[in-house]
Order: sequence, then structure tokens, then C-alpha cells
Amino acid sequence: MFKKLLFFVAILLLGAFSLSYICFIRFLQFNKNNKQAAVFQLKGVSYPSLDDQFSASLTSMSYASVKCLASFLLDETKIKDGKYDIEEGMTAFQLIRNLRNGRQSEVKLVISKSRNYEQFETKIQQLIHINSKNLLLVLDSVATLDSTCRRLVPQSYLGLIIPETHRLYWNSSSNLLVRKFKAAYLKFWNNERIARTRKLGLSRYQVMVLASIVEEETSYNPDKPKIAAVYYNRFKKGMRLQADPTVIFAWQDYSIRRVLNKHLAIESPYNTYQNLGFPPAPICIPSISSIDAVLFMPSTADLYFCADPSFNGRHVFSSNYSAHLKNAHAYQAAYNQRFDK
Repeated sequence: MFKKLLFFVAILLLGAFSLSYICFIRFLQFNKNNKQAAVFQLKGVSYPSLDDQFSASLTSMSYASVKCLASFLLDETKIKDGKYDIEEGMTAFQLIRNLRNGRQSEVKLVISKSRNYEQFETKIQQLIHINSKNLLLVLDSVATLDSTCRRLVPQSYLGLIIPETHRLYWNSSSNLLVRKFKAAYLKFWNNERIARTRKLGLSRYQVMVLASIVEEETSYNPDKPKIAAVYYNRFKKGMRLQADPTVIFAWQDYSIRRVLNKHLAIESPYNTYQNLGFPPAPICIPSISSIDAVLFMPSTADLYFCADPSFNGRHVFSSNYSAHLKNAHAYQAAYNQRFDK
């Protein structure tokens, strides 16, 4: 009888140890097919149930340990809305504790190049919980920092957003986002940069529009200031900018590799082959390097440029049209030889 009791106690202790191990010590294991090891929980919205999200993220063993512990320690009705990551090296207990105490995972909202407002909006909404109306209200509030911003279409707001990484939470308030965007804008537009805009005779918004063209024109940073100077020189002389990226934006077809005469016929305020001056809004969110390329462009007489025929990412610049035609013909010949075989 004593041996049976001892055996029974040993089994209980072993079971308790095993349960403690898988719940408190053993790291959670992810499903191989799971690409996003994160749990989202939002009441009243069509997200999968918490159970389904556990199941999708974890192996059967880890799922069982989380379910077991949750049955004792977690009241799903009291979980705070938010985003909770299942991080590598986390135990079931740590996950349940985070959910129970509302310890959300920090979100890194990286503001980078977006070619149109819809793309920007999608990126934002993939990372934080904000609807379209509230995002527009956020940007409208930021727009109060720049009276020259044309708040006619959402695309205009891309001229207010400075590339930056913001740390917040998935359910952070709109007011916090306003503060983050305003702080980034005010930090970037320091006295030196504002002085440069005045020296150029441009507004901050115009700088952003021109920088967006430079951004789409090249990824080769050393040439950005010289390209900016070409477009600036055309603008000051009252010439049309004739910027291919603006035509591509007007078509919203980024598969266009060569802008042809048929493309130039499009009726659009963004077609700088037809319209004088800058387009009404940026054609993307430009990088810091492109913005500073405009602000600190060299003083040149160049009015033309084309891609270097060696296809090294660089450009050839010229101040007169005859020299430009020679450069353009050399590039065209090299292009035809490489791509039109």
C-alpha cells in the first residue's frame, strides 16, 4: 500500500514538474508556417479569436501549454485591446502575464518612401489601429505647421511627413501620433534648413515637392544635388520641369521604364511636360538625402541630364541642349544595344 502511495505521489510530482516546465521554463515554439509571431486582440472587430491566434502561431505542444495556463490565469474579457508579440525565448507564463497585465509590444512605425497617399495610409494601418478619417484629421493637424501646404487632396500631406522611426503602441491615440509627426517636422526644419529655403526662394512645401522628384529620379545619392540643381534652374528660368517621374506618377504605372510621347499626352496637373512649375503635391515621401539635396544643391548652369550610358547609376549633365542631345543619343544607343535585342 505504501509503495502504491509513493508511486502515486511520484507520478503527481512528475506531472507537476512537467507542467511547470512547459508553462514556466520551456520556451514557446512557433509553427514553421507562421510568418508573424504576434497576437492581436481587439474587441468588437473581426479579428480571429485569441484561441485561433494561439493555434496559428504555436506548435501543438506550446499551444497546449498556453491554453492550460490561460484556463487558470487569464480572463479574456479583461484583456486590454492591443498588440502582443509572442517573442522568441518567451515562456507560456510570460505571454499570459503580458496579456493579463496589458503589457503590449512596442511598435516601430518607420516612415519611409510611399509613392501615394493610399500606400502611406496602408503602411500606417498595418502597424497601428487608426481609421482613415482619424488619420486625415491627424495630418490636417500637422498641416497647421506649414501654411503653404496645399490641403486640397490627401497627396499633399506627403509634403509634411518627415522620414523617421516612431515608437508607440498599436492602439496609441491619434493625439500621440500628431505629437510624433509634429515633433519630427519641427526637429527637421531647424534654423539652418529654413534659412536655406529662404535663400532659394522656395517654401518648405516646394522643397518637399522638388525633393520627391529627385527621390524618384535616382537612388544614387552623389548625383541628387546636381539633379535638384537642374530642375531648380529650369524652374527659375520659367522652363517646364519635364520630369519623367511626374509623368509616371500621373499614369500611376511604375512598370514604365521609358517615358514615350504617348505617355506625355496625359492630362494631369502632375504632367510637368505640359504644365509650368511644380506639381501640386509630392509624388512620394522623399528621403532625408533627397530633401537635403535640394536644400544644399550646388550652384550650376546645368539644365539637362541623362543616365550615364555605362549603366552605373550615375548621370551626365550639360548646360546646353546640343550637348544634351549627344549625351542622350549615346545613352539611347547603349540602351537599345542592351535591352532591345
